[in-house]
Amino acid sequence: MSQSTPPLAPGQAPPSAGTAPAPAGFGPAAYGPAAAWAPQQPQPRPSAPAPQPQAAGARAPGLGGALASEWIKLWSTRSGYSLMAVLALLSLGSSCLLATHYSGESQVFYYQFLEVASPGAVLAVFLTVPFSALVITSDYGTGMLRTTFIVSPRRARVLTAKALIVFGVIFVLGSVSSGLTLLLTHTVIPGNFGVATDRVSSDQLGKAVFGSALYLALGLLTLALGAILRHSAGTITLMLGLVFLPFVGGIFAGHYTWGTDLMAYSPIGAVTSFFGVDLVGTMGNTTLSLAIPGGFAALALCCAYVLVTTRDV
Repeated sequence: MSQSTPPLAPGQAPPSAGTAPAPAGFGPAAYGPAAAWAPQQPQPRPSAPAPQPQAAGARAPGLGGALASEWIKLWSTRSGYSLMAVLALLSLGSSCLLATHYSGESQVFYYQFLEVASPGAVLAVFLTVPFSALVITSDYGTGMLRTTFIVSPRRARVLTAKALIVFGVIFVLGSVSSGLTLLLTHTVIPGNFGVATDRVSSDQLGKAVFGSALYLALGLLTLALGAILRHSAGTITLMLGLVFLPFVGGIFAGHYTWGTDLMAYSPIGAVTSFFGVDLVGTMGNTTLSLAIPGGFAALALCCAYVLVTTRDV
């Protein structure tokens, strides 16, 4: 039984031989003119908007902008200025409280006020550890560092800004607190006993004020470890161990020469030596006392730069 061919629509070409006709209700006639079925040319993708020219005098943000950003973040977090306030108060308060113990003595050595100021510097060393660590580990904890790296893709610049902030704040705060502590302790116990060589010279005062502050500024080692570990508790625990354990280890090995040197060049022994306090019977060299932690800080910062610039946040 043959199948009848449906009538052709106006403008529709007859089917070629061997081709089945399209069923009724399908084809170009059912949906519109034949032009609608023509192959469409690919549309070009919209191009990205052209960058807008910078205003006259404008420039890309550099290290100054990164420093301003880190300075704002430092003062916008409660932990930053709280630790700085505690550092200053404990440094001043502990030394002045100890000075009042000697104020009632009839004879006080001329250099006594210098030694009395040393406990405040030791406490300041322990307080700079959490301050330096939280400058960077708090950004890792809150995710703020990811946003910072988006705004400032040059990660080395961000780490440099943080290092400069830590160094500057601790150095200035350490110098001011050490100077005020020495001034207050000398006011309480000016000293009235001893030979002329017992009087404190200006060189000794300068070493106590700026030497101890420079040592405190080596909280850069803490900052570098924070960038490496990316964890607040781990960084603070490790640094407190590095500050405290060498002195304790030197006590147990005190009958050896290397044990005595370990105590003399430990952070606690080095800071107190700046104030003329000899805890181990032999004070270490001042330059070497600064060079040892400075070398470790430089090495840790190099590792931190490599890791920050190569790994994901």
